[in-house]
Amino acid sequence: RGGSVVSQLRFGEYIFSPLIEETSADFIIGFEKLETLRYIHFLSPKGRVLVDSLQISPMPVLTGAMEYPKDVMERIRARAKNVYVIDAFNKAKELGETRTQNVIMLGAVSRFLKFPLELYKMAIEKNVKAKFVRLNLKAFNEGRKLVRK
Repeated sequence: RGGSVVSQLRFGEYIFSPLIEETSADFIIGFEKLETLRYIHFLSPKGRVLVDSLQISPMPVLTGAMEYPKDVMERIRARAKNVYVIDAFNKAKELGETRTQNVIMLGAVSRFLKFPLELYKMAIEKNVKAKFVRLNLKAFNEGRKLVRK
């Protein structure tokens, strides 16, 4: 919402550093195509990319100094064997709240992780204001539906 944000998450039995080295990420979850391409070098050869189909023009494009690359998805697919395009932002708009884009993406990536679905539900209930829990649970389930493994 207003700028580029990069977060890295590592979990497992033995984690010795919070940082993910280049070519070692199991997943890249991108909320915009060009931003996903910008960090594709972190993806491992067997990694998966979940990318929102959303296109947001950066400032140089908005000012006319540059053009948004027309081949962004081709470049992502050239680097990653497993690419899943998730229409998360538009699905969030359909749900009436674009801020659920992140929960839709969480639902999408949950299709690949071995955590019980009940844990996601518990986490949403614990971390989301009560009046938005139902909407976020729906967003999570919609995200799961958007991925065909």
